[in-house]
Amino acid sequence: MLEPFFREAGTGPGVVCLHSNASTSGQWRGLMDGLAPKFHVLAPDSYGAGKSPDWPSARSIRLLDEVAFIEPVLARAGSPLALVGHSYGAAVALIAALANPGRVRAMALFGLLDAEAPPPNEADGIRDAVASAGLPWRPAIRAAPPNASSITGWSAARGSECRSSGNLPSRRRS
Repeated sequence: MLEPFFREAGTGPGVVCLHSNASTSGQWRGLMDGLAPKFHVLAPDSYGAGKSPDWPSARSIRLLDEVAFIEPVLARAGSPLALVGHSYGAAVALIAALANPGRVRAMALFGLLDAEAPPPNEADGIRDAVASAGLPWRPAIRAAPPNASSITGWSAARGSECRSSGNLPSRRRS
């Protein structure tokens, strides 16, 4: 059975941080340092990212596959836990919460989407991916209002490596 690489720090209530598609668990180092005095913080590398193994199948990976892969990390965090997800990691966090809602006490999800573009847009893609996950409970998922503020600046200020893709070195951009 394949298991993810994960970073771990602190003690207390569990917080699991899920990175964006073009990143690794290292994007959460700054946040982990800030939370570790009061929380047990875990940040896994998803399939094919950082030190985790590649997706072992010719079949296209699904969000549920990512959730199953990080299950040992979610279990280690304890219950109830908080999920923090950035971009693709936010979609994985949504599916994890839908699959086991009693396990999750809080979520902080963010990403940089163009939700104002005419449909189909990036927000529609995430909404469709979550809705098609085949889980019995599906909340109304809506894009943030156009005047919503981004917390990317907050993440950067906390010292994490989380930045918009325009600020990533070219070797890290997808």
